[in-house]
Amino acid sequence: MKRTIPTVGELAILLLPLLLPVRSQERIPFVTSSNDQSVELDVCVGVNAGIFPHPDPVLCHVYVVCMFEHPSLYQCAEGYVFDTNTLGCVPGDRSLCVYVPDWPQVCSDHTYAIHADPNVCWEFVLCAQGEVYQYECAEGEIWSQKDGACLPGDRASCEPLDIEATCQERPNFVLPHPTDCLKYRRCLDGKMRLVDCTRGKIFDPQAGQCVVGNTNTCTKVDNPCDVFHVRWPHPNECDLSYSCPGHTNVSVLVCPERDIYGPIVKDCVPGYVETCEFAPFERACEGRRDGMKVPFPDTCTKYVHCRDGKPTEVHCDVGSIYSHHVMFGGSCGVGDSAKCSSLSYACNGKPHDSTLEHPNFCHIYMQCNMNKVLVQNCPAGEIFRADVDTCVPGDMDSCTFAPIERMCDGRADGRSYPHPTDCRQYVRCQNSHPVLENCRPGTIFYARNQTCVAGDGNTCTRLNDVCEKRPDTILPHPEGCDLFLICSAGTTLALRCPEGEILHPDTFICVPGSVEDCSVATATTLSPTVSVCEGRPDGKYTYPEHCYQYINCVGGRTELVSCPVGEIFVGAVRDCAPGNQETCVPS
Repeated sequence: MKRTIPTVGELAILLLPLLLPVRSQERIPFVTSSNDQSVELDVCVGVNAGIFPHPDPVLCHVYVVCMFEHPSLYQCAEGYVFDTNTLGCVPGDRSLCVYVPDWPQVCSDHTYAIHADPNVCWEFVLCAQGEVYQYECAEGEIWSQKDGACLPGDRASCEPLDIEATCQERPNFVLPHPTDCLKYRRCLDGKMRLVDCTRGKIFDPQAGQCVVGNTNTCTKVDNPCDVFHVRWPHPNECDLSYSCPGHTNVSVLVCPERDIYGPIVKDCVPGYVETCEFAPFERACEGRRDGMKVPFPDTCTKYVHCRDGKPTEVHCDVGSIYSHHVMFGGSCGVGDSAKCSSLSYACNGKPHDSTLEHPNFCHIYMQCNMNKVLVQNCPAGEIFRADVDTCVPGDMDSCTFAPIERMCDGRADGRSYPHPTDCRQYVRCQNSHPVLENCRPGTIFYARNQTCVAGDGNTCTRLNDVCEKRPDTILPHPEGCDLFLICSAGTTLALRCPEGEILHPDTFICVPGSVEDCSVATATTLSPTVSVCEGRPDGKYTYPEHCYQYINCVGGRTELVSCPVGEIFVGAVRDCAPGNQETCVPS
């Protein structure tokens, strides 16, 4: 059948659908002045039907509809620009005149797809189950839609670099995977290959390596090595943990089968990886060999002992915690039950026989024996007082010290305890009643020896060891200038000058002076018979001012004696011996 040529009116009706923009709701008239249509008229010359972009590139949201050489101007809706490919309005930026895809609309039609951003060559969009995920390549990389990966490239020209050449020049060059943080690309044997991170780690583009991180959210753990030798739970995988044995060396530890990590006890405990729930006590020994020890998930003061598939609860001694080892089994040792951390190294570098308070209990304490930690119990009704290194009357439940009036309740006669606040005093028990005693001047109470020893009453510092390995001599006392120390055969004796006298700072003998400001009386003439020997055993003692003189004590009287010419006083023999009186060197 022959088709007739349509009339002009019929032709207009036929062409109308072709001339409408793709989005008819955006066909909005664009109004210009009547004398400003010369450009648009030129577009439609000789055109019966057509849609064209506006000739002015600035007006990228305006388009011209030609009908029988007559132009009609339309504009896209706000947020849209005219697209010459589809002859319709698409999402875009009018100021930049660039196409900005409506990603939710684009992704609504895709179960899984990756799209390059048409305007930024280092960005791309992943459509997954209708959801939009926008990504940006690492610095110095651009997106390659062909390779489906971020590759080294020039962002100014959006031109990729030669990968093969890059791998030849940089054999260890790495790139992040575009969508999977558990993988990365690495140059191996001159080719770019896909590499998996070890379990529990994600690839960090900034570090250029796999680091500990959340494998679901691809979020890395910040500063994982702030604390060494501490085991931390993995962010999202409950059978994993990590620790730092070195400054930056992070190790991810995998629990054995049937175990998950217990953050309280800092060890692997019976549990279910699928639900991250701890196994109940009655099922803790399922699948485990006889004699095996298993940690509890919520406390380190006890453990589970397996026998014939059945669990038995075993408690550690007070002050001890259970430490587990997969290869060698577990054992109880001194530890902090609040932190579940071992205290076996607490005595490293500490003097022998020194004491330490236990962090969890006050009725026990730790004693150092050749760097080994021993847990000691206080007597019944007593708790440890760290500042005096001994146990004193107190309540073990509240860890409060008993007041003076109750210190001797039920205590044996002769038992002495340090004063609660004054180290120059002590409490002596007599007939279950407290008797307050004072140490003599220059001494403080030493509870471990049950006696007063040389010490500074202002700081409660013992001075009984200052004369060890010293020659016999006299030393000033730090507590006051009316006090002094006498070193004799390595022992320390604290004495006090007579009333109204102080130790002369140069001669180290007692002379009239002021105790308040330690000034020597101006009219004083030093006498060789001053009273430094009061209360001192008879004998010859070093005179600190001159090596050719010595102090001779007889019946508490002091005598300053000079050695013969050519001799000096030698403390080791307590007498004068040949020597140089200027250099004080024995002959």
